[in-house]
Amino acid sequence: MYSGLTMRKRRTFDKKAGGLLMLLFLLSMGMVPRIFSSIEPDDTVSGQRFFVEISGDVVSPGVYSFKDPPTIGAVLTRGGADCPVESRVLPVDEVVRKSGKRLVYERSGETEKISETQMSAFFRVTLGIPLCINREGLSGLTAIPGIGVKTAGRIIENRDQRGGFSDLVELLDIKGIGPSLYERLCAYSVLGEIE
Repeated sequence: MYSGLTMRKRRTFDKKAGGLLMLLFLLSMGMVPRIFSSIEPDDTVSGQRFFVEISGDVVSPGVYSFKDPPTIGAVLTRGGADCPVESRVLPVDEVVRKSGKRLVYERSGETEKISETQMSAFFRVTLGIPLCINREGLSGLTAIPGIGVKTAGRIIENRDQRGGFSDLVELLDIKGIGPSLYERLCAYSVLGEIE
């Protein structure tokens, strides 16, 4: 058994270690943009990257970053779809024009199928891809920091009453949305789909 003095020393050590870990975490979070910008220089004209998610019958499902809009074949290759590109009947040369898309690849014997949807709102918010405030569902709106289920429900109810928002400033009419939350919503939202 530990004596009272030993327990106090252990608690003090645990607090110091926890504080040090927290400090390292916060420092690393502040350094993330600098680390990533030094790994790969941003040589795109607008600085925009294209993010596409691949899932289904692939070796490495996930979200991948591309400098330019990728072809379906490039996304399948990055995800490790185990079928030679030359034997595919899929439109591998077709370009994925919008960032934030999710491709689902399914293969059964010689039959291949690919479907396109949107990646989850959580991924889009995390990657800086704005959400369409006029189309997003309840769970999608709660991906925006500071928006809970009640506020998301009020946004949807107000949107339905209006037949859609014509200007983001209309969000200020919703109970629970003040100037600071409105600014946050504007940072993560658009009225229509992003091209």
